[in-house]
Amino acid sequence: MKDKVLTLSFLLGALLSLSACNQKDLYFPDDFVEESSLRVRFDWSQAPGVDPSSMTVLFFPLDTLAESYRFDFDNATGGTIDLPPGQYHAICRNNDSDEVNLFVGTDNFDTYELVTRDCNIFEPVYGNGFESPAGPDKDLDCHLSMEPCYSSEQTELTVTEKGVSYTPNGNVADSLSAVNARTIWFFPKKRTATYIVEAKNVKNLSGATLISGAISGMSPGYFLGENKLNNSTTVTVPFSEKTSGHSSITGEFYALPYSEQLKPKNSLNMFFWLSDGRHFYYTFDVTEQMRDSNNPLLYRIVIDGIDLPMSEGSDTGGFDVGTDEWKDINQDISM
Repeated sequence: MKDKVLTLSFLLGALLSLSACNQKDLYFPDDFVEESSLRVRFDWSQAPGVDPSSMTVLFFPLDTLAESYRFDFDNATGGTIDLPPGQYHAICRNNDSDEVNLFVGTDNFDTYELVTRDCNIFEPVYGNGFESPAGPDKDLDCHLSMEPCYSSEQTELTVTEKGVSYTPNGNVADSLSAVNARTIWFFPKKRTATYIVEAKNVKNLSGATLISGAISGMSPGYFLGENKLNNSTTVTVPFSEKTSGHSSITGEFYALPYSEQLKPKNSLNMFFWLSDGRHFYYTFDVTEQMRDSNNPLLYRIVIDGIDLPMSEGSDTGGFDVGTDEWKDINQDISM
């Protein structure tokens, strides 16, 4: 009797092994996966060199009113998931920036949007919770800068007991379809842009104790499922700056790309706190530099020749933001 049990076990194992060998996935050597499980894999060919510490995938059912299914991975490779049969749209994104990057409209694929919270224009230098009693920010809708976001979407996935059928949305697999596969591939792309702001040949810079900046006309959000910017309005994004040498200032931050559809006016404000307690700010039209960038994920804004007033000597720390303290200076400069 024992020999018969061993023989049946051997035959069952052989059949399962053959079945596994006959099931082939796109771009991944197949090994046996339980019928109720699927693999998720991330292909980083669209964002080479990127290695997020963790990822999230959300599946939005198309044929029921059920809530979305969320799966988190503590790596940038992927893993195994259990997903009920049905039809889905799906979104993947990195989740290692969620302390800054926020997501709204998360109940639906079409409305799932990357945003940041609103803030005070001086928060990058004063910190969260600071309330400016006055100053140049009263009519500005300010939002925090972002952290890098990488995402991808897949539409019309059909999951059955046999596997998943879909058309992979990625440069490697645009012309291929997966039928009853065991692996769902995502091809994340970078959604946020890098902004580098430089002011050079700044006169009397040694008298400045604190510097910050802000750019208006920025997109407030990005719809990850629809793969498009939110063009309903614009916001102002403040950022910190620092001196670089005796006459240069640099600042760098992440935000969403320039909106080609909205074509907003972009103004750069630069704020200076002097050691004698006075405060000055300059406003520059940088729309042309934004619009003419040849890389939609990298914007370099250069200001040349700010004539900052000389500090009058007394050192009050430069941190008061009283009602009448901010002076707007109009200056024609090279950009």
